[in-house]
Amino acid sequence: MKQNTRRFPVTCNAPALPPGNGSTAPSHLKASAGIEYFKSSETNKKTTVKIATCISMHKYCLAIFCLGLLLNTPASFAQKTKNRHLHIPAVQSGNYPNLLIDAGYSEAAINSKIEKAYHDLFEGPSRIYFESGDSMAYVSDIKNHDARTEGLSYGMMVAVQLDKKEVFDRIWRWSKKYSQHADGPSKGYFAWSINPVNLKKNSNGSASDGELYFVTALLFAANRWGNNTGINYYSEARNILDAMWSKDGTNGIHHIVNTEYKQISFTPERNNYNWTDPSYHLPAFFEIWAMYAKDGHEQFYKDCADTARAFLQRTCDAVTGLNPDYAEFSGAMHIAPWMPPGFRYDSWRGAINISMDFSLVCKKKTRQEEFSQKKKRGGPKKKKKKKKNQLIGTLNKLFYTKLKK
Repeated sequence: MKQNTRRFPVTCNAPALPPGNGSTAPSHLKASAGIEYFKSSETNKKTTVKIATCISMHKYCLAIFCLGLLLNTPASFAQKTKNRHLHIPAVQSGNYPNLLIDAGYSEAAINSKIEKAYHDLFEGPSRIYFESGDSMAYVSDIKNHDARTEGLSYGMMVAVQLDKKEVFDRIWRWSKKYSQHADGPSKGYFAWSINPVNLKKNSNGSASDGELYFVTALLFAANRWGNNTGINYYSEARNILDAMWSKDGTNGIHHIVNTEYKQISFTPERNNYNWTDPSYHLPAFFEIWAMYAKDGHEQFYKDCADTARAFLQRTCDAVTGLNPDYAEFSGAMHIAPWMPPGFRYDSWRGAINISMDFSLVCKKKTRQEEFSQKKKRGGPKKKKKKKKNQLIGTLNKLFYTKLKK
């Protein structure tokens, strides 16, 4: 597997936080709330990448993201580090940490498992990636028989990190043709769900994390492959960003970020603009926008990154470190009409987002280390019951920053 040679120079001088948006903490979230669903019978070492195959049966987009983070933080860039505490951010040094090597795994074993996970999801008989014609492809939500901006943009993120340019380009072309709005109030945004059979939009609305991932993946692609190889990735990223800044609430369509609170919205449509999904908060991505978007909104993106970090501190439970699926901008759990509040599918991504922010950008390091310790402890433990091989335990082993020597 090729080493990554991409460098993203960033400093660790954090700008001042924007005004606070409240300090209400969510109700206590039990550490075991959703763990049984993801239980594995393998040992921790054997489940390092087996997670991706297991989860793809139930929640494909999280499987892609788990693979993406394996590639983004520890493994794909295959650069060993002796600095276990990662004081220098990878985007500044160019040395992307390989935490799996620090945990005692061999580079050959790591690469083998990553390659198998990629094969299972993108090439094998149970794949979720399907080519369409000579130049396009999509990532399918197998369970719900559609293609979603989560999976499409996550698939692009995996592809750029693994240097799979053809796969990236195919997914982008399909997304642009069938999901991105070419006109109307939502011009530049993406319909979050597409029927891959009749190629019609199941919904015209957007899911804000899709746009967040599309932009970041395109900026990564511009840095990795340049903009003269068939697709001008930077221009495509700017097209989405410029569309965001053109939305002012007319016809109920807003920026994907609530510009008053500087927090990403659940969706940019109508009242959904006024609350959020904690798993959409990716401070590292906003830092990348501040560096590479070059659209004149650099300080706003930096403020969004710091606001996201402060929000994650508020919304994660003080004991378990777990975050709810949906939340108010204050961090309190949001009650959606279609689902009671709790820790479920989207919530799993919160820990990954914090870990990625730590390794890529290295801001609020003490806070992130404290969070990782909460996750290790796992909150209150039930008497006479030892739960092994749970997803959180495996994620700790893979991604959390305070590894024992």
